[in-house]
Amino acid sequence: MFLSISKTLAPYVIQSLQSQGLDKNLYFLDCLHTFHLNPSDIFRVVTIEVNTRYNLVNISLLEQDIQRFLTSLNESVFAYIYPNKFIALIRNQTFQSHFEKFTQFANENQNIIQLALGMARPLENIKEAWDSSTIALDAIRNTKQTYALFDELSLEILLTGISSTHRVEFAKKLLKCLNKDDIQFAHLLRRRYVPAKYSFSTVFAQKYSATKTQSHSRQDRSKSQKIQRGQPILSRHRAQ
Repeated sequence: MFLSISKTLAPYVIQSLQSQGLDKNLYFLDCLHTFHLNPSDIFRVVTIEVNTRYNLVNISLLEQDIQRFLTSLNESVFAYIYPNKFIALIRNQTFQSHFEKFTQFANENQNIIQLALGMARPLENIKEAWDSSTIALDAIRNTKQTYALFDELSLEILLTGISSTHRVEFAKKLLKCLNKDDIQFAHLLRRRYVPAKYSFSTVFAQKYSATKTQSHSRQDRSKSQKIQRGQPILSRHRAQ
């Protein structure tokens, strides 16, 4: 009986929290009680987005896997949001106890789903948890990353709200006064920490390539001048 009720009420609870936050009318509070949700508890919003390119023939099996995973989390409430998302509300204590489950499930379904968790908030501030889950998902969308936790984001929090054109312009201004070594170091940092969607690598590559070309041109001109003056050209590597 509870299973059928939960399937009916869960989408209502999830969508109500998403659209208007904590509604204190008696019916809604009664729904929360049905799922053992205390408004004073601390919760996180989990967003699981299915790759739109995933084979629709297998979509029902994937949905079953996602539902089993979410059901395995103690007293979680979840719902399918058309066309390709599952949203869950879990206690922060549950997340802390089962942290490895989230990363494991995301990695097991690489290239199929992306899983993001928002910040921990009480139900009365659940919109902050919801928005931060969306930001975390946006930070890894169009990348090969499968998992994102809002608490671990830094620069991505700002960049998710900026258009790709403005991101490139920002990168150009940032790199304008850097030397070759600084640019190379920044490029390494970007590859390690910043998702590919921010297109910094293109700017780094162009800037580094231009710097490298200019350096080679100066070396070639120097060699040519030495040849004209009859001076020897010393190699960087001395014979042993």
